Amino acid sequence: MAGAVQIVHGDMFGGPADLIVVPCSTAGKVTRLVQDRMERFALPPVPAPIPLGEVRLLPLKGADHVAQFVAYAASVRGSGSELEAIERIGEKLGHATQQESVQVIHCPLLGAGAGALPGEVAFAQLSHGSARPVRTARC
Repeated sequence: MAGAVQIVHGDMFGGPADLIVVPCSTAGKVTRLVQDRMERFALPPVPAPIPLGEVRLLPLKGADHVAQFVAYAASVRGSGSELEAIERIGEKLGHATQQESVQVIHCPLLGAGAGALPGEVAFAQLSHGSARPVRTARC
């Protein structure tokens, strides 16, 4: 039986996970806040370039206290995002849950920040692509 995706409000580095999703641009750029967190938790640099809507999944070596894997998700190109790209990222993350036995994913609302998509639209695209039931929760 397939599990459900649960969306909670919180910090993507705030607790143990199997997979942390790091939002980045197609050029491999991240926001300063994300860069600071990557350095703090010793995450590897973003492998660039990454086509829009693609995900680079890497095992974490030396940072496995944070998660087993990191996924760099190219959710922004230039100064925006595209709905189809966010949906493709959702599909790839859903695939990782099956291929890598990932159960807990910490992921920001891709496309809603630097991608300039409305939050509810980004949420719908990301959850639609995941191919798993999605429920929301507050923490």
